[in-house]
Amino acid sequence: MNSADTFLNFGDDEFDLVRNPFKLPVERVPDDCQDEFLELETDSKARDMYDEKSITEFWPLMCESYPKVSEIALLPFVSTYLCESGFSTLLQIKTKQRSRLDVENDLRCAVSSTTPNISELAKAKQSQFLSFDES
Repeated sequence: MNSADTFLNFGDDEFDLVRNPFKLPVERVPDDCQDEFLELETDSKARDMYDEKSITEFWPLMCESYPKVSEIALLPFVSTYLCESGFSTLLQIKTKQRSRLDVENDLRCAVSSTTPNISELAKAKQSQFLSFDES
């Protein structure tokens, strides 16, 4: 099975690098990545890996050796995933029962990968005590 078959349904030229980096003209790669791209293109071990593995296995293996070219190849998929994930979360937050117009803070908390330190947040809050004077 040819690795390029996985992405044949994409018609955009921007995915040519992902589909087959060994057939892409170097002029179509950004200037700051062309040297690294030429190294990849002439790397026989990388070519063998490309022929043996699927695209989803090949590109993560190239991240260490060819970081700039791999980033260009993988970034659209990461960005699309994050966008789809955020939109899905927004749909869960914004229901008929919870139809506030301003969901920015809720959405930020829902999609954040940072785990809140609840005990530190609780310490930072000032306790409010009511005092009753018996005068």
